Amino acid sequence: MMLWDRRFVAYAFICLYLLLLLSSCSTDIRELNQVSIVMATGIDWDQDTNKHQITVYTLQPTSKGTNATQQDSLNEWLGSATGNSIMESAQHLRFRASKKLFWFHNRIFIISRDAARHSMPEIIDFLQRNREIRSTSLVLISDVNAEQILKTKPETQDLVVNELFGMIRNQDETGNSLGISVKDLINKDANPTQGYITGRVVTRTPKEKSEPVLALHGSALLQKGTFVNWLSSDETAIVRLLTDPDKDKVQTTFVVKDQEHDFDSITAQVAIKSRKIRSYFVGDQPEMDIYFDFTCIINELKHNQTANQMNIPALEKVIKKSIQQNFQHVITKAQRKVKVDYLEFGNHLYQHHPNKWKQIQPKWNTVFEKMPVHVTVNLTIWNTGNVQ
Repeated sequence: MMLWDRRFVAYAFICLYLLLLLSSCSTDIRELNQVSIVMATGIDWDQDTNKHQITVYTLQPTSKGTNATQQDSLNEWLGSATGNSIMESAQHLRFRASKKLFWFHNRIFIISRDAARHSMPEIIDFLQRNREIRSTSLVLISDVNAEQILKTKPETQDLVVNELFGMIRNQDETGNSLGISVKDLINKDANPTQGYITGRVVTRTPKEKSEPVLALHGSALLQKGTFVNWLSSDETAIVRLLTDPDKDKVQTTFVVKDQEHDFDSITAQVAIKSRKIRSYFVGDQPEMDIYFDFTCIINELKHNQTANQMNIPALEKVIKKSIQQNFQHVITKAQRKVKVDYLEFGNHLYQHHPNKWKQIQPKWNTVFEKMPVHVTVNLTIWNTGNVQ
């Protein structure tokens, strides 16, 4: 277990223990070994039975003497229960648990695709009303049952919740996935004209493994309280470059192939130097200009010359052209195929043209499909790698 994760668990138990001490005058006293800390929660929906299911992954403190290590003093427990509603499922889960369940330290919610498609409004309502649920908990969508995700043995031999949390954190280096918070989920879902994305968690069996392992792969698109579609890792990276509020934090890697300049394959890591979005109206029709200025590092290059010897402007041109095509692909898909504004264009018009937005908001879906969007990309290679 990583040091900071051990400290997090230790601090959680200390805080909970102090909370129990403060309530020592109460008739409802709980000892530390009588509680179960929920660290991850899965929500499923069964179409055949028309019932919801909640699965919790918990850590239970035990007492094994003063010489016991922290790892020995924690028991993992995975429990599930079903019900006619999400709240009823949670209540039935308490019937199975031998210890008091606490959701205060839940870090991740995993929602299956079927549950997200069928009962996302109920799930969001449950997350809003439960006072034990932290608004900073992260949300992922799974293409299999959430229970199956939580049952999958971690590849790193760490706790399941730590492995998933680490994967989400690492996505800032690639931009290929993400995990939005419960608070952001609630706020984004309240906007009927806007779609939004969160990370997609899957199980895979690598060639060198005999059992499935967990992985993040792209993202799930949601709108108006329902699952819409999956986005690939590359598409997710483009959406994050367009919409992530912390643009200095987002970077991604592109693999570019272009035979015109005899470049077999280029692996380039790009970061945003500046991002500008300008919206305006031509008559009653909105239009949008998007300007990106990227810095670029060459991570890998297949070519008959080294990066130091080749024409850097030509290389920049090839990468820039490929990135611009990727942007155009994602925008066209959003407008023509999926027909959902998950690129936050409507929010931009609302902020910069509030009066015009009032006029077009009722017909935004139709306007969005036809809105011209022009993307301009500038790119500067500042590091070609340590090629001798």
